[in-house]
Amino acid sequence: MRTPVNLILTAMACCDTVVLFSNLVYTTHYTFVAFANCHPRHWSYGWAMFLIAHAHLSLVGHSSSIWLSVMLALIRYLTLRRRGKMTGIQIDLRHSYMAIAAVILFVSLMNAPNFLTYKISELGLNETCVITDESVRNASAYVPDVSDLAMEADCLVFRMAFWISGTVFKVLPCLLLTLLVSLLTRILNEIKANRQRLLRGPSLEPASSFNAPSQEWAGSAASTFPSSNPPSNNNGMITVAVERETCKYSQVLSLAPPQPGSRLNSLK
Repeated sequence: MRTPVNLILTAMACCDTVVLFSNLVYTTHYTFVAFANCHPRHWSYGWAMFLIAHAHLSLVGHSSSIWLSVMLALIRYLTLRRRGKMTGIQIDLRHSYMAIAAVILFVSLMNAPNFLTYKISELGLNETCVITDESVRNASAYVPDVSDLAMEADCLVFRMAFWISGTVFKVLPCLLLTLLVSLLTRILNEIKANRQRLLRGPSLEPASSFNAPSQEWAGSAASTFPSSNPPSNNNGMITVAVERETCKYSQVLSLAPPQPGSRLNSLK
């Protein structure tokens, strides 16, 4: 599934694969072949170039993988930060391609002092390994060495490569990862708290929290509406009077003749 996160993870895997494959070739050749069988073909100019390329690929690949992990954390943070919002930048594959290209270009440029650090020197074969065949004792062997440019100006280029490798490729990504992980953790805690709040639902206040009207309010209401609550001893008299008036009115209606055009006359 092609997603921005999966694309960056794939790029990280490719960088690690390049580093591991280069280490595999280097370890296999120089541990089990070159030093075990001391021969000029195992110490040729091509193998010296491979050794320098291995040093650069290892540093560039490993540093690119670290910075890609920083970009991955940044993408996750931006995605979670804009959750539920329709406005803003949508993280898509185009941004992942740009992030991968920017990381590789940035690491390559920052590794420029390291590119100027090495050179290939020619030595005697007997100076590099233990010779078992006397016919190749005077043969030449090519090995990487520190360049003259790196040693100039009080080893300026060499010290730049050292500090860039330690700060830009190691310390700075770790600090950024720590910051982004802390921000991601805070956002995830907020999401968890919101989810628990939705699952609990609105809390109802208990019935005991209902407060009865105060005596002052009851007294003011009684003084304002004195006739709203008549005394209890007059309730029976009022009821009897109302019943009497209702009975008289009913008798009058039953004895009175219906008027012409009235509803009762029409019913008859």
